Amino acid sequence: MRVMSNLERLGQAARGIDVEYVPMPPRGLRGLLQRLRIAMRARSADVLHVDCEPYDSLWFCALLPLVGARSVRLVLSDLNLQLPQSRLARCVAALKGVLFRRVDLFLLLQHDFTGYRTFYGLDPERVRTLPFKVNSIELIQTLETSDRGWLFAGGSTHRDWPTLAAATKDLDVQVRIGIPDAGLTECVTEVGPTLDGATFSDRAVLIRHAPQPIEWLRWVASSTFVCLPIRKESLNPSGISTYLSCMALGKCVLISDGPSVRGFLDESRAVIVPPGDPAALRSAIERLVRDPVWRESIARRGREWALSLGGEESYYRNLLVLMGVVSGTDAGQKMP
Repeated sequence: MRVMSNLERLGQAARGIDVEYVPMPPRGLRGLLQRLRIAMRARSADVLHVDCEPYDSLWFCALLPLVGARSVRLVLSDLNLQLPQSRLARCVAALKGVLFRRVDLFLLLQHDFTGYRTFYGLDPERVRTLPFKVNSIELIQTLETSDRGWLFAGGSTHRDWPTLAAATKDLDVQVRIGIPDAGLTECVTEVGPTLDGATFSDRAVLIRHAPQPIEWLRWVASSTFVCLPIRKESLNPSGISTYLSCMALGKCVLISDGPSVRGFLDESRAVIVPPGDPAALRSAIERLVRDPVWRESIARRGREWALSLGGEESYYRNLLVLMGVVSGTDAGQKMP
């Protein structure tokens, strides 16, 4: 069995699999030529696997038929697609859907992919749910936790800052908002920030930090609980990586309902509110502040579930099994 994949460590997850690491080329003419060469090499492979790269995925959908790579299985995992918000964008999404017909298997980090079916035409028969992982699990297990009395909200993908600002207005709750910035080497803070046109109260502090996980995990480790307001128009599992890391740290997570929640979280593992509803979000925040017993019971069950998913090693094993290249038994080798 020969697999080509853009996940560098995938080949270390199981015995008996010949995995060629194929980094995705840059965009532009040079990158196109490199993708063409990859597609030609894929003619002798059993599987071409692309993780988390919609741009490259679409190119391979187009190039594989062009070079006669008919027998190779094209598998896409962690595919994050966006809501088309104009007539032109919907036409482009429909065109992408035509290209996606070349895909043999979609491994999505969500159970609910209704939006993908509606706008991109994904065939449910070719979709499987891929259990995700706790990123930086080794780092998380070294961190000490405390409760310094603040609500932590973080991330940058489809975050609904206006709803959070409205929910916490005149509320006696400290808020810490962490947003990664690849251009920073140390934290930059701002009191009462304005995000997406919404101004927070002076009890909120924006922390722009370097993208390394420790930069935001240490704020989570010191929080009372975590709030992840997600925009209701998100089609993809926005926030899933963040909430799993927060749960693994033993923090209660308050999150907007959406694709990252459905089929994974219930009221025993997290506090779930309707997206874009400041009143519901405010009510949940108030209860979490005044009811530590309830908060800690949810945090405990959330932590147990998150840790049961494991880290990178478990993720790669599940990927290989769902991809159909190994059995569950063969995928039992430990990664170095």
